Amino acid sequence: MMKHLHKITGILLIILATVVLCLTCINNQQSMMAFPLKVSFVGDYKIEDGDWNPITKDKFIAANQGNVTLKGFFQLEDPDGNVLGEVEEGMIVDLYFNHLAGDVFVEGEGFRAFDSENKIYGKSSCGEQWIAYMVPAGEVEIILKNPHSFGNENAVNEFLDSMMLYSSESIDQAVQQGNTERLIGFVILITSLGLLGIAIFSTLIQEIQSDMVWMLAFLLFFAGGYFILNSKNISLWSPLVIFNTTALLLCMMLYVIILMILMTKSFTSYLQKIGKAVPVIMGTVTGALLLSSLLKDVYLHDLLPYWTLALGISDILMLGCCLMSLKETKGKHRILLLFYILLLLAFHMDILGTIWGKWQGGFLSKILFFCLFVIALVIALKVIPSNIKSSIHEKELEVELQQSRISIMLSQIQPHFLYNSISAIRELCRQDPKRAFDALGVFSTYLRSNLDSLGSEKLIPFSKELAHIQAYLKLEQLRFGDELKVVYDIQKKDFCLPSLCVQPLVENAVKHGLCKKEGKGTLTLKTREIGDKILIEIQDDGIGFDVEKMHSAKDKNKHYGIENVSMRLKQKMNAEMTIDSELQKGTTVRILIDMQKEAL
Repeated sequence: MMKHLHKITGILLIILATVVLCLTCINNQQSMMAFPLKVSFVGDYKIEDGDWNPITKDKFIAANQGNVTLKGFFQLEDPDGNVLGEVEEGMIVDLYFNHLAGDVFVEGEGFRAFDSENKIYGKSSCGEQWIAYMVPAGEVEIILKNPHSFGNENAVNEFLDSMMLYSSESIDQAVQQGNTERLIGFVILITSLGLLGIAIFSTLIQEIQSDMVWMLAFLLFFAGGYFILNSKNISLWSPLVIFNTTALLLCMMLYVIILMILMTKSFTSYLQKIGKAVPVIMGTVTGALLLSSLLKDVYLHDLLPYWTLALGISDILMLGCCLMSLKETKGKHRILLLFYILLLLAFHMDILGTIWGKWQGGFLSKILFFCLFVIALVIALKVIPSNIKSSIHEKELEVELQQSRISIMLSQIQPHFLYNSISAIRELCRQDPKRAFDALGVFSTYLRSNLDSLGSEKLIPFSKELAHIQAYLKLEQLRFGDELKVVYDIQKKDFCLPSLCVQPLVENAVKHGLCKKEGKGTLTLKTREIGDKILIEIQDDGIGFDVEKMHSAKDKNKHYGIENVSMRLKQKMNAEMTIDSELQKGTTVRILIDMQKEAL
């Protein structure tokens, strides 16, 4: 795969050049068109029963503080803003409504021309729309009504700034204003489909990190959908108003939940319980709001304040977890956490910008996300082929690992060990039948554990491996009695590892370290958590050995079992195994498991 990377990069550059060429052609075509005439509304406005104020281009008129009344007339302007005159009676003006309803009065007589957001039309009219209006003679009075409590504070200014004289050119230009954002959205969508293909492939070859690829694919899918559905003048490109509005909100909500799930995977282990609860809560809130919108006569758009409140609280919790994890994390996860922190801050800025009426539509989040998307795409072109190659190589080693596991199991069930264990139990039958009965139970557990391990390919809980170790050591203590002392210092049990990875090391310590020692010997098994890693230690005060000789070509075959365990731990868990030994003093084997490996 890696040798084809330059070909993949070349194809992407060709696609990019094609996109640039198409955009250039679109711009050239637009420049050849007759520019549509802009329309402005000249007159005064008031909010509710307040005072009348002149309408100026730089004046912000809040759409969420009550009904806004506009009084005046329409006038024509050229593309440079020069006034050409008043719009004549019978001309048609394109008007843009962002979740607005309204009444029009001409010489005191009113009619509902713009009232598409009125409840009598149902939820199918909740959205952004363009409406063609035939200009009457005389002064016009327009009452704009905001049926929502959140999300379209800029609607009145958008209404005033977007007026155009109706023509095919004006429609074309309005559609083209959202082309760039839609193009970005489609690029992200296509990328998500590619990742979905990789996720399916990873699942088929049972790649450990395939769940991460699935999450990234869905994250990009909903992000791409949001870019497209939130593009300017989407109603002219897609006339399905209710679909545009509902799908936009769903893309936003599901994107946030998946992003939180991905963020949790980079948290330190003790913060992951808190982190995992947050997307569950957000998912529950989102589900409840969707049910409310479906079962009750309420717009999903009107439920956004509740969702935003839940998002604000959740973001604060996630931001705290990110900052705390940042102190204890290094490498790739530290970079990911920095990206997540930037996105969370952008979320909050976008919420404040919407509330204050400064901007809307996740302006900062979209810019930041697209920058991160480009960076991630470049990284993915390098990492994904390498990961696929590694996964295929891992599958090729699976047969070898399976054979190694069988070899370890067969090496443990030696006639010598079975004979000694059965002989010890037989002797107990005469001296202490109750102990003999218990010993048979331990012997049965030991054999069952070995047979289970023979067919086991998946990771097993450490508690199961520990039970196997305890059964083995109890059988050995039947033979050696007080001469074999066992100490358990188990501080961490809730983790998984490959089967038959610790037990062979314990058996090796007993057979080659303690059995050859004169007098009593002690074996100590420890586990504890160190940051995001778990440490397992097997210590004995036996005769020890020369570690350097273990790696020599002459003695390597003698230590095949240890080498095999080390290889399996590295392959399956990204774990490192080290051995320290001193002649006549003992041996310590340490296994350091990186529990963050599955989050990469």
